[in-house]
Amino acid sequence: MTATRVVNVRGRLHQYGPRLEHAPEDLVYVGRRWTMGGWDLPRHPLYNPFAYDTPAKRRDGTRAEVMAKYRAYLLERPELLDLVPSLRGKALACWCAPELCHAEVLAELAETLA
Repeated sequence: MTATRVVNVRGRLHQYGPRLEHAPEDLVYVGRRWTMGGWDLPRHPLYNPFAYDTPAKRRDGTRAEVMAKYRAYLLERPELLDLVPSLRGKALACWCAPELCHAEVLAELAETLA
């Protein structure tokens, strides 16, 4: 089986389609609802409810702090953890990669929980 991996969808609207209708079958968007820039992506149940700080706005912490919060959030919610094994071997799509991203947390858990 192929390893679970993280991919960035940025700049791939014409390749994948606004709803990922032309994306590879193993691609799963794991982010928030996104309707800007021509995209029409639904919110995935495993989206990250936390936002990292930017130079202009203080939010939930640094990327590393937000990833720790996200991991704790998942581990406290069995109903969400039950969804993670279905991601094993998939390409988890987000906007952050190659920056630190919640999709990396999901990929790691998909490999270890499955």
